[in-house]
Amino acid sequence: MDRWRGTGECFDGRYFYGWGNLLVRDPGISAMTEVIDRLVASGDYTSALRPIGTAED
Repeated sequence: MDRWRGTGECFDGRYFYGWGNLLVRDPGISAMTEVIDRLVASGDYTSALRPIGTAED
């Protein structure tokens, strides 16, 4: 995340995602909301977030 602060990747190092996780650097709901909003706006949410199934599953 520190590396991406300078490159601008991952919203200037504010998040990291891997299989089954999304880590947000700053604590709090507002920081998490900001990262998710950015993921949706850029279209990267399809890579960072994955469906867990329907209520019927």
